[in-house]
Amino acid sequence: LFSASWVWPRHEWPTEFLKLWPAGPLSSCSCMELSLKNLSVTLDNGRTIAVLQKFDLRSGEVVGWMGPSGVGKTTLLRAALSRILSLPLPGCSIGGTVTDISIRIGYQPQNSGLVPWITVGTLLDGLVKAAGGESGVEPTDLCNCFQIDSLRKQFPDELSGGEYQRCALAASLLTNPDLLILDEPLTEVDLGLRVAILE
Repeated sequence: LFSASWVWPRHEWPTEFLKLWPAGPLSSCSCMELSLKNLSVTLDNGRTIAVLQKFDLRSGEVVGWMGPSGVGKTTLLRAALSRILSLPLPGCSIGGTVTDISIRIGYQPQNSGLVPWITVGTLLDGLVKAAGGESGVEPTDLCNCFQIDSLRKQFPDELSGGEYQRCALAASLLTNPDLLILDEPLTEVDLGLRVAILE
């Protein structure tokens, strides 16, 4: 369960999260429908390394991509984001079609998500400013929720694996996204805290 790559629409967030992230114009996405067809990832040498024939996601659904290590979950996730956001994926070409959809996306990459040269607090404050104050989220409330308030002055390389993941998850939630995409977000978090975050 905890090693899956999760696609988690806001409408399925736990009640505790929804208290912190009130719905606004950019977060009301009750009719969201995302469809990917014939998604493929082909390396520059011509070798196709991942294929997803069909994937549909509607508001209120929670989807987990599960499978053994190395089968291409993260690769397909990055490819899907590449198609949704119309951004290139370096070193390969992405095939397939995606529905035209305009939503705010929160993304936590696997073992990544923080900016190495700025502190956790600076990143969280910057994300609030980048959202133009429309998220309705206070970084302090978020830090308390994820038990990271004492980490605000630290740089990413000063964090343990679990602390890093909690900070990255907080950052992905801060802009009040319509769609939350998480790639193994809690694998380094202590079991008790992991359960509390999910609940």
